[in-house]
Amino acid sequence: NYSTGHPALSPDGKQLYFVSDMPGSLGKTDIFVVDVQEDGSFSEPRNLGPTINTEQREMFPFFNGTKLYFSSDGFTGLGGLDVYESAFDAEEGFAEVKNLGQPVNSNKDDFSYIVNEENQQGYFASNREGGKGDDDIYSFEKQSIEICGTAVEKSTEDTIQGALVYLFDSENTLVDSAESNQNGGYCFEVNENVKYLVKGTKNKYLPGENNVISTKDANIDIVLEKILDVRLVT
Repeated sequence: NYSTGHPALSPDGKQLYFVSDMPGSLGKTDIFVVDVQEDGSFSEPRNLGPTINTEQREMFPFFNGTKLYFSSDGFTGLGGLDVYESAFDAEEGFAEVKNLGQPVNSNKDDFSYIVNEENQQGYFASNREGGKGDDDIYSFEKQSIEICGTAVEKSTEDTIQGALVYLFDSENTLVDSAESNQNGGYCFEVNENVKYLVKGTKNKYLPGENNVISTKDANIDIVLEKILDVRLVT
């Protein structure tokens, strides 16, 4: 009466993640998990819930013990199926999903992402332009670098602690966020040679933003302007 597919075992072999449109699904296809018992039998399937699953398609799970990677067309992305990640904590469960961005994701379908966390090498499939067929397999080596900077006040050039700094990709999709530290500093781990937009906000300050191409030792300051208190003189 329904379909199941895309099986993916956890590294310890104790959980099996899979995709299904079985009763209890939140969308067209959802990601479920079962416990693998010592005798080889399975527990009742558990839906991973609305943090992971949407009203659309969630597919191709891959769990490395600390992060779940999967593809979806239910979140705001670059187009078609995009690859997302969600960090896992034994007590808190799965965290808010993040789009992996370019160059893994494109305006076509991108899916079946797997990665070796030790050497940061992996594979995924895509029907993007430039391939040899409908769906092609691509390999990659993750080369993460950091974009760092400081939140400063426009007039005084004083550093600003507690500013909220947001990182957007070229499609204006939120990639990450951080809070500036006591020295006004912040850092984001990003892919190399990608265009990003960095925005900063704080209460009682006018927001600031800056564009940056991610290269080694990229540094980008965010300038916020303090709003002066205006009082009526009587």
